[in-house]
Amino acid sequence: MAIVANFTPDDVTWTHIGNSATLKSGGRLECNDGRANFILNKYGPRGLVKLEFSEDPDYLVKLKAEAKRRYVEFWRRQIYSFNQFNETLKNENKPYTHPDDMMTQKAQELGINLVGPWKTENTSNDVALKAALDNNAALQVQLNKLMEAVGKLQDRQSDVEDRSVGVPEIDWNKVKNSFFFLNRKDLKSYFYKHFEMMKSWPVDLKDEFAKKYEKATGKALNFDNAPEEPKESGKDEE
Repeated sequence: MAIVANFTPDDVTWTHIGNSATLKSGGRLECNDGRANFILNKYGPRGLVKLEFSEDPDYLVKLKAEAKRRYVEFWRRQIYSFNQFNETLKNENKPYTHPDDMMTQKAQELGINLVGPWKTENTSNDVALKAALDNNAALQVQLNKLMEAVGKLQDRQSDVEDRSVGVPEIDWNKVKNSFFFLNRKDLKSYFYKHFEMMKSWPVDLKDEFAKKYEKATGKALNFDNAPEEPKESGKDEE
């Protein structure tokens, strides 16, 4: 048997093999391992976690913190995806898609502006997210310059510590910010477009990208094989 806990503010409704129920905020569900694994695989990104025995006195505090981190990251991705979709509609002179009550509530809770003919107060201090939402074009230009610099470094035959030829040192934090808030569709496109340059990334940065990619797509990432060009599709699912 296993115990699944919901330490997020949201009630989460799950369905498994014909059975459906709602795990209330603050609630716990005791079930067999198969059902627990299914629920965690599908709803873990929303903040559901598995309770296990631990002698660590801070175990529960750490687990709740991890649940909150997943919850916040999940809703940031949803809001970013919604905004990106509405930006596309705007550029195509099409009507905006209106957010539902839940999306509006989460945007206000996280202090993120929703793209559209409405207003939500922005109290966010998350500079990286704001840059991704409001300065996407500038960020793309910056990314292209960074990728060009990475390409120059890749072509050099001298030691990586030799900076004498005038190639600018890469700000890897900016490279990380360029993909950190992308949704599943854009992660695939990013990997396809920048694959060759990404092979020269530091190991820890490649691991960071691989984790986000695998979490978003459910597929393992392999930097040894060139990716296939992603197929066009509609708006990503949650």
